[in-house]
Amino acid sequence: MFTNVPEKLERFVRAIPSRFPTEVGTDAKYLYAAMYAAVEYINLKPTLSVNQEFLGYDPGPTSTPKAKNMVMMLGSSLFMLRSTKAFPEICRRLQIDIRSAFYEMLAARSFFEAGFDIDMRREIGTKGEDFDFFGIRDGERINGEATALAAKQFSTNTMLNALNRKRRQLPKTHPNIVYCLVPQAWGGRPTKAELDHVVAEFFRGTGRVNAIVFQFEMSAAWPSGAGSLAFGVLRYVNNKARWPIRDLAVFDVPGTEFTPRMRAALAGTGPIAPLKSLRDRNEFFQWVDALVPTSST
Repeated sequence: MFTNVPEKLERFVRAIPSRFPTEVGTDAKYLYAAMYAAVEYINLKPTLSVNQEFLGYDPGPTSTPKAKNMVMMLGSSLFMLRSTKAFPEICRRLQIDIRSAFYEMLAARSFFEAGFDIDMRREIGTKGEDFDFFGIRDGERINGEATALAAKQFSTNTMLNALNRKRRQLPKTHPNIVYCLVPQAWGGRPTKAELDHVVAEFFRGTGRVNAIVFQFEMSAAWPSGAGSLAFGVLRYVNNKARWPIRDLAVFDVPGTEFTPRMRAALAGTGPIAPLKSLRDRNEFFQWVDALVPTSST
């Protein structure tokens, strides 16, 4: 059922109950499996300062729920993309600059989940050719470029400058989508009105980009000690784009809509059924459950 999985990785995951007997019966098996996957695929060293700074993960008991969820998102995404053409380049980039490559991988994963065959190429130092990845679905090619904003606070110029830098990386010969991560540290900025203004200014000067997908980082610690990490999505479409995209709706994954029930689940103030439903459909979690059934954890 699960092909192209290293035997060593499977052995490590099967051994989780015996290696961590005090956590039998918990969801810790997913965290350990994700860590093993990251070690196997990109030789992740969680205690390396650059990795600790980004992931926030400490192998000891002090790791925050967000840090643990970052590790699970990293490992599960690697597992899901392991058989794609893009995978070797994804792994190479993660070992060079984990922060940038992590968000590039998440953007590429959205293409993969929409049914695209994804690929990545090494940078060649040429504007219009050094975009992050591309996907092909039913003969249609769409290029993707991702940016993770890192400024300490929001400003219109910061966001516009970042979007324009990414625009220049994209070719003029195919449809293009830009993904833009908005950090949680911005505290609710930009507002919808501010975002509308940024997008209007950006689209006014380009027909190269078909859509911008803003990803809003959302993490919460629950009273139980667990927590959640998700990325709220808001997509803007350029109606004057040079090359049309057949159907942007293919990127809308059922069950990921930020309904009141989903928001309550993420915040830990409501039933977590919506989150479990998403988990149950994810190949990584199915794989872990197959190797370490609930009865053995």
